[in-house]
Amino acid sequence: MIGSSGYVTSTGGADMNIVTEKPCNACGEVKPVSEFHKYFKTKEWRKGICKSCDSLRARQWQLANPEKHLDSKRKWKSENRDKENAWSAAWHKLNPQSNKLATQKYRENNRETLRVRLSKFYQDNPEKAVAKANKHRALKYGNGGKVTPQEWRELLERTGNKCLCCGASDVKLTQDHVIPLCRGGMNVIDNIQPLCQVCNSTKGTKVIDYRV
Repeated sequence: MIGSSGYVTSTGGADMNIVTEKPCNACGEVKPVSEFHKYFKTKEWRKGICKSCDSLRARQWQLANPEKHLDSKRKWKSENRDKENAWSAAWHKLNPQSNKLATQKYRENNRETLRVRLSKFYQDNPEKAVAKANKHRALKYGNGGKVTPQEWRELLERTGNKCLCCGASDVKLTQDHVIPLCRGGMNVIDNIQPLCQVCNSTKGTKVIDYRV
């Protein structure tokens, strides 16, 4: 039954009229009420325009106001960090190929920005830089393994924060693989000993365990 307002209704129990369809104020099409976003300020708790027209208007506004749109997105993300992270993780899981292509495109278009950002990060986090470099080398040789910054700090504490070869304690210590990666050694903390740069370079690819 079509009411005076133009809504299509059906008669429910107790002589109640339930709105099942309504016309869109933008395109004029009569659509199921499920095609209209919920909106508490209207009598039927639905927006006056359908979801398609609502999305079109929103897109047109975004194109006409790019700065305001960007500010709005940033504000929403900062206020809804958990929701954004959950949504992003779910999307990446369901769209692995699209995620890979988007990541590649971003890297290609922002090479210099990423280079500067990565360089600053490793300057501020030298232990993570070393861990990443050793992990990459281990993957190259197919040995596997990973040494975390925490494991490295704990090893330095156990060995007195000194070079196990020359005993120097006032120099920067490096991670030396007792059995070098190029000779089959794994990149794990049990195969690491702290040496100064000079002793590390002098040892080279020889297998020498200074821990004993």
